Amino acid sequence: MDSVKGMVETTIQLTKNNCYYMTHGVCSLSVVEDHFLSPTERLSQNDLFYCPHLYNLMVGREKEKAIPAVPCDCGHVQILGQHQRACIAERKGLTLPLEINDDKKERALCDVCGGQTTLHDKEETGKRILSVRVYAVKSK
Repeated sequence: MDSVKGMVETTIQLTKNNCYYMTHGVCSLSVVEDHFLSPTERLSQNDLFYCPHLYNLMVGREKEKAIPAVPCDCGHVQILGQHQRACIAERKGLTLPLEINDDKKERALCDVCGGQTTLHDKEETGKRILSVRVYAVKSK
């Protein structure tokens, strides 16, 4: 998986706790054109400015920050964290660095194909398959 480069189908899961869209029905990237945050301001993952701020980081100083992922037998790549980064990459056409961890075993099916995720609460889930341009980086 170290040589992966190009379009890959990845899977993410967003909820009302970590996605503005899941709560309000509109993506914050579509609403916010420009913003300013003080360096001390803390944002919740479902705040209006969270994804626009994260997008600015992704095209700026955190451009090379890789997110953890694991390949699945179904052909998808399961994102293991930072699901908003994958969603932003798809929406904005960014190339996303994936860190394929060698000590993680390949999964039989992703959460979307296998329905493996069990939620402990009754909120709607945003399990989605995204087509994202990626490149793999070596795990540390």
